[in-house]
Amino acid sequence: MRPGGHLAITTSGPGMFEPGSTVFWDAIRVMEPSLYKSFNPWDSITTVPAVEELFAVGGAIPVEAEVVPGQQELTRPENFWDIVLGTGYRATVDALTADQRRAVHDRVVDSVRAEGLESVRTDFIHTSAVR
Repeated sequence: MRPGGHLAITTSGPGMFEPGSTVFWDAIRVMEPSLYKSFNPWDSITTVPAVEELFAVGGAIPVEAEVVPGQQELTRPENFWDIVLGTGYRATVDALTADQRRAVHDRVVDSVRAEGLESVRTDFIHTSAVR
């Protein structure tokens, strides 16, 4: 970014997709422990201080960062599996065998149903800076 340039980034906030995220990772741990949270680069920037530090290291200051809370309604248990396949969790699913994928899918959907989950968190951190 050249001097005077504007930079804006939106990243996942703390607790993204909870409580569904816990359901997903619990299923992964059971089916393929080696993939359990093995690589989630976004986990390092899910707080305002972490994002501010990242911007500062890149020389983009002052920083304005805020958490914007949100929720995604789940009208049926299968909706959470749609979220899994549309996010970075997809790489973990793709690393499973076909049989493991089916088993994780069934475990996740069954758990969402059993727990009566009607929504998941979709908090984001919006950050902007000028260099």
